[in-house]
Amino acid sequence: MAVEFDSYGLQLYLGVLNGAYTPQDFIDSISNKIDNNRIKSHLQSFLQKTTELEEFYHLANQIASPRFAFQSGNNQQGEPIIFNYYVRKNPMLGNYCMYISIPAGHPFHGRSYAQVANATYCSVDEEDPSRWVFGWDYAHYDILTTTSIYMHYATNPAILLNMRILTKNQIEDDVARYANILASQ
Repeated sequence: MAVEFDSYGLQLYLGVLNGAYTPQDFIDSISNKIDNNRIKSHLQSFLQKTTELEEFYHLANQIASPRFAFQSGNNQQGEPIIFNYYVRKNPMLGNYCMYISIPAGHPFHGRSYAQVANATYCSVDEEDPSRWVFGWDYAHYDILTTTSIYMHYATNPAILLNMRILTKNQIEDDVARYANILASQ
């Protein structure tokens, strides 16, 4: 049985995005409209993991997050290749994006994101213009976000069970995978 969209649900969703309501308020409201206990449990797990992720990356109340260094192999001179990575939260949609900053002189420096596996963004690094950044937007994958919950809970809530919950470990695994792809070039 599909639940109809209501103005309260939209108001709450937009309120979460602009900070007027908490994610807990949103999940509680959505859960009250869904009969399936597996979906309710999945949404509660989403809330817990999202809170952990935001606390670790300091995403709750700021745009920038700390940067982390990641070594991936050595260059042709035998020097370690150091990538920086960081995570940001899209303030408009609430989804997460992961970025890897590569040093000048790297073969992918200045290249298009279309040349790197699954990348959705590239640009000069804001903090160090000598570096080049590639980004991966998790909204492009089957990752559960506040936006996807709102989009599907009323029309097809079962689809939410097929969406993965993003975790710190998954981000770190993705950083390692993409940094190794960049390092192998």
